[in-house]
Amino acid sequence: MPAAWRAPDAARPRFAVRCYRPSYTVLGSKSTGKFAGATGGGTYAITILAEANLLPGKTTCSANNTGNAIAKGASITFKATGPLTLKQ
Repeated sequence: MPAAWRAPDAARPRFAVRCYRPSYTVLGSKSTGKFAGATGGGTYAITILAEANLLPGKTTCSANNTGNAIAKGASITFKATGPLTLKQ
């Protein structure tokens, strides 16, 4: 899962994590409501954007030097592409 780090503010690094999965398959047997019995599949990508404070005593941005992501302003985007057929 590649991450890109940048530090516009030395105390609060910003980062982006992008996860790409080559394919997914719809599990209609585990779906409910109007999606029960659905079929299909495709590809997807997940992007996470956030900021995190540096840990005490750390001066550089990296996955090992930051605390938990700050909730305010963080976002997660899920984008999927592929056909979905609902059971008639």
